[in-house]
Amino acid sequence: MRTPELPEAEIRATFERALEQGLQSPQVADALRRPGGTLDRGRLRTRALQARDDIVSAAAVEYREFVEARAGVAAGTEDRSASDGPETGVSGAGGGPLPVLAVLVTSLAVAAAAVCLITGFVLLALGGRPYIGEGLVTSGLIAGAVAVGGAIGDLAYFVVAAARRRPADQPDAPEDAVTDAARAREEWELALLERGVLPFLLGRLEESSAAEHEGRRARRSARGL
Repeated sequence: MRTPELPEAEIRATFERALEQGLQSPQVADALRRPGGTLDRGRLRTRALQARDDIVSAAAVEYREFVEARAGVAAGTEDRSASDGPETGVSGAGGGPLPVLAVLVTSLAVAAAAVCLITGFVLLALGGRPYIGEGLVTSGLIAGAVAVGGAIGDLAYFVVAAARRRPADQPDAPEDAVTDAARAREEWELALLERGVLPFLLGRLEESSAAEHEGRRARRSARGL
């Protein structure tokens, strides 16, 4: 599958940013201030814009690496979104009847423990049928233990569910891929400036200065004749 190219607007904006950096560079600024040249900043910029495709091609290798790195980031994000999609749906729906059943069991255990303990202690306090009171207290303690165990189980379930849901809620690209794409973009922009824009600008200024020098020499020779 062919890697998609960058939008034309993004390439143009990147090139114009590199062109402004080149025009503001000390080398180009010094060359523009030298006497004898026929190009000013505006004309030089116009020529660079007209030759944009040729200048951009000087950084073709870095451009391709950046395009592929950014495509890798997009593919990683789509893969994580697709793999987490079904799980997100289950989590969003509440994970089915299990959480409700777990909470219900815990609530019933708490209620049973409270009833048994209260009734058992009341019977023991009144002194009637102590074996029944002791049995109710024992049942209450057992129900309380079940309630505590259920509460711990519920807590563990919700912690695990939240941990599994977090990647689905944040389907970001892997950090390494994002870093590689950012580094590839910096290398492309640097290559565009150093191997494309600056050589073009300095070359046009040198040509202009040489042409003006040759013109002056030709005029002096003509006057001498």
